[in-house]
Amino acid sequence: MVLVYADSSALASWTGAAAPSDATALLRSASILVRDATISAIYSTDDDGYPTDADVSQAFEDATCAHAAALSAAGVNPLASGAVAGIASSAIGGASISYAGSDAVANVRLDLSRTLCQESLRILHQAGMLSMPPMSFQA
Repeated sequence: MVLVYADSSALASWTGAAAPSDATALLRSASILVRDATISAIYSTDDDGYPTDADVSQAFEDATCAHAAALSAAGVNPLASGAVAGIASSAIGGASISYAGSDAVANVRLDLSRTLCQESLRILHQAGMLSMPPMSFQA
């Protein structure tokens, strides 16, 4: 059973905009990564495995929403089974165009599909759910 720590109304509240049409998939994927990041954290849970402490529960929801928002902003489709390729160049009848930074965009999308964004990691760290502070990375 996949534990989902936020719903589309929480995501809309987090972003200040309407939840995207794929909010359910984004939140499920983000929740899986939140669970992965906190797998060794110690906290009380209910019978279903959700945190019972209000602060911990809020941190899980916030981290989930932050990551789902990052996924959405980067154009990651969680239903694409890891396919995050972008267009690097295009050619039609002798004319061609290359897109600057397309490799960097693809790398960011790949990173976001595999690990939590920095904001989510910081939220969980500040709630005491991660033993080490998040490492910064450059895209």
